[in-house]
Amino acid sequence: MALGEEGQRVQDALARAQAELDSLERRLLERLGLPRGYVRTVRLRLDKELMSWKLWGLHLVAVGVVVAGFFTLPFMLPYLERLVERLNVFEFVVLIIALTMGIAVPHEGLHALGFWLFGRKKPGFKLEFGSFGMGFYAAGNCLLSRREYLIVALLPLLGITALGAGLWAWMPDLAPLWYLLIGLNAAGAVGDLWIAGLLLKASPRALCLDTSYEMAIFEPAEAAEAQRAAVAE
Repeated sequence: MALGEEGQRVQDALARAQAELDSLERRLLERLGLPRGYVRTVRLRLDKELMSWKLWGLHLVAVGVVVAGFFTLPFMLPYLERLVERLNVFEFVVLIIALTMGIAVPHEGLHALGFWLFGRKKPGFKLEFGSFGMGFYAAGNCLLSRREYLIVALLPLLGITALGAGLWAWMPDLAPLWYLLIGLNAAGAVGDLWIAGLLLKASPRALCLDTSYEMAIFEPAEAAEAQRAAVAE
């Protein structure tokens, strides 16, 4: 009996602590500008969903497609002989790794630029180590509309692709480099495209919050309820 009472007291204490945390979170969200009547419908933790084996797997597959295309696409063939003369296999692998890691800086920099333009707050950056690798992220720490966050999410993919295409037209002799720049950046945008898909499913009145530990989507309670009812049917 004593153990049962002690267990109940522990459960009650945990419930009170959770209620206090929920209340604190609600006050913080209201300070950021979240209107009353909004509920969280999507929550993606940086250390879980955003660094999961699924996303890393898709990213690696995308990188593999880019590298395979480098050797098999007909328009790349004229450049390969010159590249083989300059680089051995080890040097080529190092180049791919360096470009994959290096592209993260301008990629996240464009995310940060979008956060600053729409949120008017200094964005933050976080280097995260997880079970499936390392991630470098920009965080806005502000509420954005669905349209604004969609632009922020897709800005690196669209911006770097446009830049790479322009450089390709200007300096075609370096076509392999611009191909890798565009392709590896697109491979790194797998998570951005996933988030964009979630945003397109959300209510047009949805608000998004991106912090150094999670990304969340908030929707009006009536829109969230209607969405749940539609899924249930």
